[in-house]
Amino acid sequence: MSSRTKPSWPLPPTWCWTTFATVVDIASNLVDPKKWGHFPHIAPDNIERDTGHLLEFKTIAEDGVTSPKHLFKPGQLLYSKIRPYLNKCVQVDFAGLCSADMYPLDSRISPSYLHHYILSKAFVSAVSDAAGSRTVLPKTNQEQLADVPIAVPPVPEQARIAEALDSYLTRLDAATEGLKRVEANLKRYRASVLKAAVEGNLVPTEAELARTEEREYEPASVLLERILKERRHRWEQSELAKMRAKGEVPKNDKWKDKYEEPATPDTSELPELPEGWCWATVEQLASDEPRSIQSGPFGSNLLHSEFRPTGKLVVGIDNVQDGYFSMGSENRISEEKFSSLARYSARPGDVLVTVMATIGRSCVVPSGLEPAIITKHVYRITSDSALVTPRCLHLALWGSPTVREQMFGQVQGQTRPGLNGEILRRLCIPLPARGEQDRIVAAVESGLSKVDTLRVMVSKGLSHIARLRQSILRWAFEGKLVDQDPNDEPASVLLERMRSEREASQPVKTFKPEPATRKTA
Repeated sequence: MSSRTKPSWPLPPTWCWTTFATVVDIASNLVDPKKWGHFPHIAPDNIERDTGHLLEFKTIAEDGVTSPKHLFKPGQLLYSKIRPYLNKCVQVDFAGLCSADMYPLDSRISPSYLHHYILSKAFVSAVSDAAGSRTVLPKTNQEQLADVPIAVPPVPEQARIAEALDSYLTRLDAATEGLKRVEANLKRYRASVLKAAVEGNLVPTEAELARTEEREYEPASVLLERILKERRHRWEQSELAKMRAKGEVPKNDKWKDKYEEPATPDTSELPELPEGWCWATVEQLASDEPRSIQSGPFGSNLLHSEFRPTGKLVVGIDNVQDGYFSMGSENRISEEKFSSLARYSARPGDVLVTVMATIGRSCVVPSGLEPAIITKHVYRITSDSALVTPRCLHLALWGSPTVREQMFGQVQGQTRPGLNGEILRRLCIPLPARGEQDRIVAAVESGLSKVDTLRVMVSKGLSHIARLRQSILRWAFEGKLVDQDPNDEPASVLLERMRSEREASQPVKTFKPEPATRKTA
């Protein structure tokens, strides 16, 4: 046992340290999968990390396997040799084929005991250390595994430990499943809150309140039409001022044809909206300021090699999460580079949408964000606040199933799928009456804050269970989980017997003399 894998804790008197190779035989039986199409196919992805539970799997034929795989038999352990820190090992009671990235193991001690030991933090750390510094795809091999230390108790105690661990960990599994159900329910509840908000079912509509209060209100369609007319009027006044400054006098109104109306929504296949709502395109809802819908710099304008640990912030995909802004990975650029790219600034109140790689995440730039620019993977939308609040626009992009269907139904490209500005501009957004928007946003934020509080509690609970699982495993393999029986045969005797049996099973090498050759004169 090398110094690198030397164990770090004392054992009870009847226990012994030994090596992986002493108590485990690694089976290698690669076969052509074509002849085993109806057999189960087990890969690392079919094993749950940390728990060693077998997840749903398919047959060799269903997975379309073509490369050689290991044939395993009932009672063996299947151990994932890639990424050992992921802690994946399962005990099987059936035959099948497993990935070449796994080892079928035959245990010379209790398989259940060994299974639990392999899932312990101590074993995983020892294997990771033995695997060395391969960071691209950490992997172990038979030579590295051979010297990894294993704590071996007497045979009867192995059974007692395995039984106790099964009991304790089964209860932890039940608690974990309960918390995961809560987590899933919270996710569904969050989606239902967002859906209700963007479909007019979360708060009373402005039309309903106006009737109850016997007052007038401005429907979204009327508001939209008014704002669009005001924009055109501002443009016309600006163009007239420019012409007059040049001494030009328009003879007719043909110059007004230069005005580019924003894209109008195609509502032929869109669902009906609540009273007082209307459909509007992103381009209609965006401000009429220059570059109100814009992605970050492309090509040589901003290279990854220009990122540095200090300087001005660059906002990319990692910063735009589902519904919130995260500092995430802080890519930065020099002051000089930032100044040259100032037109791509991420301004407080802008709505950000990811359009490449991870598509469709949305958030609002927080008011306290430091000066920053966006990358080509992110689009910035500056909304017309007279029409729609930034958070209301963000909610529609984030939570409306209809908007999401439009978005993902138009994703382009196979190698690097994404959205472009034209697609984004023409997305149809459900627009509530202006007075209703603030109430919707307030109700959503109230509901989601409760969800976030519960999600934090669930996350802490799952983390606590994971730590408790490892604590129980540590107690078990330090000899503290069950009582020792002085009448048990010491593990040293078991290991000596294994050594003798292994030596006896080795083929005896006999000396075969070479035939004598006749010397010639």
